[in-house]
Amino acid sequence: MSQWTTSQLRAISARGSNLLVSAGAGAGKTAVLVERIIGLVLDSENPVGVDRLLVVTFTNAAAAEMRERIGATLVARLKEDPANSYLLRQIALLGKASITTLHSFCLELMRQHFYHLSLDPSFRVSDEIESDLIRADVLESLLEKHYFVLDEAFCALIEGFGGRNDDRGVQQLILTIAAYALSQPRPRAWLLEVRQKFDLTDKHSVCQLPWYDEVLAEITQAAEDARSYLQKAQSVALLPAGPGHYGPVLAGELLSIDRIALVSTDGWDDLREAVLGIDFVRLPTKKGGDTALRDVAKLYRDKAKKAVKSLQETYAGQSEEQVLAGLVAAAPQVQKLCDLVEEYFDLYAKAKLAKGLVDFADLEHMALAILDDEGEPSAVALELREKYAEVLVDEYQDINGVQECILGLISRGNNRFMVGDIKQSIYGFRLAEPGVFRAKEEAFLEKPEIGECIHLSENFRSRPAVLCAVNYLFRQLMSGRGVGAVDYGEKAELCPGAVYPEHQATASPHVELALLDRRVVDNEEEADLDVTAREARVVAKKVLELVQGGALNVWDKVLKCYRPAQYRDIVVLLRATSNRADTFIDVFTQLSVPAYADTNSGYFEAIEIMNMLNLLRVIDNPRQDIPLTGVLRSPFVSLSGEELAEVRMAEPRLGYWDAVLAASQLENDIGYKLIAFLTQLNSWRKLARRGGLPELVWQIYEDTGYYLYVGALPGGLARQANLRALYDRACQYESTSF
Repeated sequence: MSQWTTSQLRAISARGSNLLVSAGAGAGKTAVLVERIIGLVLDSENPVGVDRLLVVTFTNAAAAEMRERIGATLVARLKEDPANSYLLRQIALLGKASITTLHSFCLELMRQHFYHLSLDPSFRVSDEIESDLIRADVLESLLEKHYFVLDEAFCALIEGFGGRNDDRGVQQLILTIAAYALSQPRPRAWLLEVRQKFDLTDKHSVCQLPWYDEVLAEITQAAEDARSYLQKAQSVALLPAGPGHYGPVLAGELLSIDRIALVSTDGWDDLREAVLGIDFVRLPTKKGGDTALRDVAKLYRDKAKKAVKSLQETYAGQSEEQVLAGLVAAAPQVQKLCDLVEEYFDLYAKAKLAKGLVDFADLEHMALAILDDEGEPSAVALELREKYAEVLVDEYQDINGVQECILGLISRGNNRFMVGDIKQSIYGFRLAEPGVFRAKEEAFLEKPEIGECIHLSENFRSRPAVLCAVNYLFRQLMSGRGVGAVDYGEKAELCPGAVYPEHQATASPHVELALLDRRVVDNEEEADLDVTAREARVVAKKVLELVQGGALNVWDKVLKCYRPAQYRDIVVLLRATSNRADTFIDVFTQLSVPAYADTNSGYFEAIEIMNMLNLLRVIDNPRQDIPLTGVLRSPFVSLSGEELAEVRMAEPRLGYWDAVLAASQLENDIGYKLIAFLTQLNSWRKLARRGGLPELVWQIYEDTGYYLYVGALPGGLARQANLRALYDRACQYESTSF
């Protein structure tokens, strides 16, 4: 960026303190991070070598991009000062600089200090498929052992959480709890806390339970949400043309909700009674007034009713006596479940050790074991603290508890730079904990001496009209209990930061919402289309309007002027590409709109891959009619449809493989083709028995010329890349233990 904002400059130049940068979408956080690194490296008073920085990113691609951007900036500076030996050295060191994902950092730490872990130095990281296979074996052995004992708690677990005819539910429960425990710095200590929470000794009321405060907070927040909706309905009712006759009913409902706060300290049964006592009566009917205002008031009230209903169903179903009795009954099952998880940990670790494997969770926990010495930084951690002048963390909102602990052990008290946006935390399914970000922000605001919090809210990616619409939507969706548990206040709002020259710009840029009524078909052309295809037609026509109709001009950064929009300027964002992107591509192609979609699902559907997989299936077992027919029809044999029928007639009573063997005796083109194929197939089957899968795949390419053949087809380079990827997958499969 040529001009930095005040907040960006602060994030780039601040020194001597921990910094947490909350950067909204399009706020230039990567540019700020790179500029801060450059500033540290080229500091005139206290330069920091690039090898003395630890830069942690969330993906390998992000790490590579970061390294590339830093390198490009250093090279640009060197061109300005070619004789600068320090710059030359930094560029040389960049290749080995610690710009990495946290998993890669942990792996390197383990390779250097494996002797601290009693770990075989030849260990390798298992892929997810291999790990799943080991987990399945371990779970089967674990549960089989307990089936021989069949104690009461185990039987109750199987009955309560297993499937109809199996124990998959219990297996999944063990895996889920184990995964969450492993996202904590000390998994077994976390399991102990769970056990203790179900120890009801000396607890005679719900208010004494360890999680009561959390439950009360949830109830209070839900009541406050309902109260807010009712107040909005009341405000609408009080408008001059509003449904004023709703007022008394709404006032009464507000009073019943307020009673929750009055009895919140009186005990569970009183609180439950107050929650159940919230009743929504039928609204009075009266003609006149503004119909739209009446509908708005009803809408807000319906939202309040929904919030209260959820509250009543979730928390008010049982009396105090029933709650305590239920917990007493559940306690043995919880204890047994924790036992099973701990046994699973032991068996899984033993199975991995026997194969010389570690998984991704091991990377973090073994690195933590190297760095932690009974709650204090180990000698290795202290060495790393000395080595790294600053620890910079990208995408900090996706950190979990273990990762935060690792970062804390290798950081000093004032040399961490963390950047992220809690609104963009999307890895909850991987047990990322955005609460770590929130807690750090609150701590820095409360105690500025331990760190500074900087907000980057200016967006340099979008026009004001887009940001205005996004802010409006997010204000409705995000509250303390809404999406991501984020409060979308003034600090979170996106502010326009980019300056667009307005001459020849698109007139009145705006956000357009197009609603497609599924029940109505505009013309016969759309009658047979499904909803996705109809939606794609609407989008394609809009694209044509923007490009061919001259409705959109875009700013060209290279030409430094506006030009008519081209197809490549437009992107179509889908919530998910699976089952949708291909439909969009088909519809766009029909309407002559050039488009491309990068979908993983299409790989195995590519004809060259399908042909190879069919051939591999036939090599494994030729008595598979569908793969065999596919191979015969493919370029490997090149039989036509009529010839396939003739093969069938050679032996109509038996399987198709027998028909192929019979047809190979024919003295015609079909027989000659089949004899050549069977000879080749016999050779491949022998190779499959004595060699590896990668050798077989590549030998097929060479024997048939198939790799060169697909290269001559339309899209040949992409097809050859697919075949190379198949070979790579074969190598990866061969390297596993299964």
